[in-house]
Amino acid sequence: MGFPAAWQVPREWAGEPAFILGGGASLKGFDASRLIGRGRIIAVNDAGLDLAPFADVLYFADGMSRWFGWNLDRLHLFRGRYCVTRAVDLVTVEAVTIRRLWRDKASALSRDPTKLAGLCSGSNALNLAYLFGCNPIYLLGFDMGGGHWHDNHKAPARDRYQADFIPALERMGGELAVEGVDVINCNPASALKCFPFADLETVLANVRAA
Repeated sequence: MGFPAAWQVPREWAGEPAFILGGGASLKGFDASRLIGRGRIIAVNDAGLDLAPFADVLYFADGMSRWFGWNLDRLHLFRGRYCVTRAVDLVTVEAVTIRRLWRDKASALSRDPTKLAGLCSGSNALNLAYLFGCNPIYLLGFDMGGGHWHDNHKAPARDRYQADFIPALERMGGELAVEGVDVINCNPASALKCFPFADLETVLANVRAA
């Protein structure tokens, strides 16, 4: 079975808070179950298998040659609703429905529900949260340097964050502001400075569990 068509992201979480779990070392030891009931959870890469297998969404950007291929035998750990990717080189996985989106290389923010903009899995996930209609959006583990919270694979080189990933998120942030979407970075020590910072404990105290 192939993946001939793009999925269309449903705008089913309009106005709901979203928490995006990235790969930064600031999430080491974090109990992601504290987020349950406070909003939608979008877990990037290993976060959707180990940190928050109960997340609403597992998102990964890389195909068989990288993250997807490395984790074929672990994808069953994800118990959430949507497994989403922009990767092209895929194979089917038993008991996991993978929903593929196209990559938008021309836009800072994709408003097309079949496409994602951004240059890394974190910016893709932010665009995905926007397409779902989420607002506000809280970023966790978006350290943009300094390694991962796990030891499963190496983090990108630090200069890649500065040259590519951070500028793409800055451009996306400008477009999200135009759309009236509030994005909050929950790591005040992050190298990503374009979004307002908030202390995670303060956020969790104010965003009450349903």
